[in-house]
Amino acid sequence: MEAKEKDKGDLAEIADLLSSVGKLLQDLASYGTAEQLYTKALNISEQLHRDNPDHPDIAQKLDGTIHFLLLWQTQSFMLHIQRNRIGLYVQDGR
Repeated sequence: MEAKEKDKGDLAEIADLLSSVGKLLQDLASYGTAEQLYTKALNISEQLHRDNPDHPDIAQKLDGTIHFLLLWQTQSFMLHIQRNRIGLYVQDGR
């Protein structure tokens, strides 16, 4: 195997590991760091497959990133609603 191909394989493995650790951190509610890792994994995959933007690795990393962002936004919104409800209860004296 040529050194260039080995480097590509190593980078693909790094992108996969970053995605896996991002998922773990997401599950542990460490959203800021998870987002950074998901983004790095996506960037690496995009660089590796510049000649093929429809490559399955890019789609997989993009899918993981989108699911994460949607979950994070949903949880942030729900927390906002809960805080507002608590504020209403305090104001009403409940």
